[in-house]
Amino acid sequence: MDPTGLIAIVFYDGGDESGDARRESVEDFYEYVGGGLSNIFDVRTADDLGLSHSEYIIWVLDFWDELFGNFIPITDIYIFDHASSRSIQIGDESLKSGSPELEDFCAGIRDNTNSDTVIHFRGCSIATKYGNGERTFLIELATLTHRTVTGCEAGITHLGYEWIGPDYDYAGDVFKAIYFPQDGTVGVELYYDAQPMVCAYPIVGTIYVPDYITAVLDWRERPY
Repeated sequence: MDPTGLIAIVFYDGGDESGDARRESVEDFYEYVGGGLSNIFDVRTADDLGLSHSEYIIWVLDFWDELFGNFIPITDIYIFDHASSRSIQIGDESLKSGSPELEDFCAGIRDNTNSDTVIHFRGCSIATKYGNGERTFLIELATLTHRTVTGCEAGITHLGYEWIGPDYDYAGDVFKAIYFPQDGTVGVELYYDAQPMVCAYPIVGTIYVPDYITAVLDWRERPY
């Protein structure tokens, strides 16, 4: 939490095969709020509350808004889970493009955040470009939430150990879809230029150098 009282809220799925690596990724965001409460939430906690995993995220946002909204507003929401170019996964749930479930989830985010809250989906391929040249699913998420959202066009790999900057790697560029409330339109711009390298050597052959390594070598700052 910064001196102005602003905070990022982080949700992750700690219950599948990638759970431990995701936990390492989200620990960089840790902020202690008080009363035993931090800003990091495992969606599997929903199982103890009788909620679905997507309902749990909305429940937390509603709780936070009522309890802390006036003096610890949420500036950013990070969601760490699997995704594809047409769906996001929240725990055991797959919220597909065009589905009522996705619409309800996005409406819950919209109703429990400020208009300037930015949502960062950290699952694979959310910003993939379609044949029409548009990053359709990223635009859909911004349109449904009425919020600016970010997502990667390719895979995201959780390293499972501490690294400089984010403890995960972007296999492709990250894009931002900006929602304009004046007319309900969405504009897309580059958020981060990932620069993995493929190097060919006579003896060892081709070596792939991921972006999280080239960023250190080039002194580039990677966004969370």
